[in-house]
Amino acid sequence: MLKLYKIFFGKDNVTIIRRDPISHASSYIRNLITNNHDLISANKLLAFPYSVTGIVDHGKKLGRTINFPTANIYLPRKCLLPYGVYVTETLINNRSYPSLTSYMVNSKNQEAVETYLIDQNMDLYGQEIRVLFLEYIRPNIKISSIAELSELINSDLNYWKQHYSIHSN
Repeated sequence: MLKLYKIFFGKDNVTIIRRDPISHASSYIRNLITNNHDLISANKLLAFPYSVTGIVDHGKKLGRTINFPTANIYLPRKCLLPYGVYVTETLINNRSYPSLTSYMVNSKNQEAVETYLIDQNMDLYGQEIRVLFLEYIRPNIKISSIAELSELINSDLNYWKQHYSIHSN
């Protein structure tokens, strides 16, 4: 029998699934996410994939100069996720788009979620989006050039194509 329970993860409210007679403690799920970077396993235990919601705001616009425009949202505080790059799905006006997302503290010391919508170029400023985190790919890497940024994003995109492109819209 499937039961839904509201569990409190520090500052994050997360709905988890409990499968009788096995119970998964919130600390177990939190550990999967924060220490093991295992969103795939954690999301199987949650009622919905781990996600954040916010209003798209302006960033530095570096991604658009190399054909990887991002939708940036800024969080009021650190979320449960480790900083890094993720395979994500982004919901905009009840439509789902495959995406890649970097979660970081930006140069203005803000908790930033920068999402590249794969094969899309949309003006989303001022719109609410929800980013569902599906899989951790890698930690954030300090870059020294735009060319290096392009190379990293292309590598992440190749990972997505190898593992997720057959499942996209």
